Amino acid sequence: MPPKRQCALVCRQAPFVQFCVRETAAVVGRFPGCDCVLVDASVSRRHAEIRAVDEGVEIVDLRSRNGSFIGNKRIQVGIATADEIVRFGDVEFTVSMRKPSSEEVTDEPRHPRVSGNDLSKAQRRVFELLLEGHAEKTIARKLGLSQHTVHNHTRAIYTRFGVHSRAQMLVVFAKLKGNG
Repeated sequence: MPPKRQCALVCRQAPFVQFCVRETAAVVGRFPGCDCVLVDASVSRRHAEIRAVDEGVEIVDLRSRNGSFIGNKRIQVGIATADEIVRFGDVEFTVSMRKPSSEEVTDEPRHPRVSGNDLSKAQRRVFELLLEGHAEKTIARKLGLSQHTVHNHTRAIYTRFGVHSRAQMLVVFAKLKGNG
């Protein structure tokens, strides 16, 4: 039976990163054991607890270093309603009220997912070669692109994953692949 209340937090920096929020509390943080993992230095290991309520999303800050915010107001406990901006450290989300699909009704931990539709065709080709471990120079040669173009695609891919390096991207991708 689907949960009564459910909404989503949609990342403003990378809209393909979405967390399904349910009535049961979920922990947002940098620690890999959290329900909603955010790989960002501004996010504490166990940053906040979130759960769906009738009005939207209840957020309880877990004494995080950089704070939890609804709009521009730092909160200890608060409720964010539809279309409001919430922030954990430097990572911003928009509250989206939506009904759960049958495939989302699960007791598994919730992690961000990336689909092939999130990258352009050119970015996907670069992404696949990055995953194989090729250097940008090699990727440029294989795809017949300039190194500058490959570098720009690489930066865009990192932005989509919310990371700053290939190592971070590989860690995030491995987690996504393991949970997807």
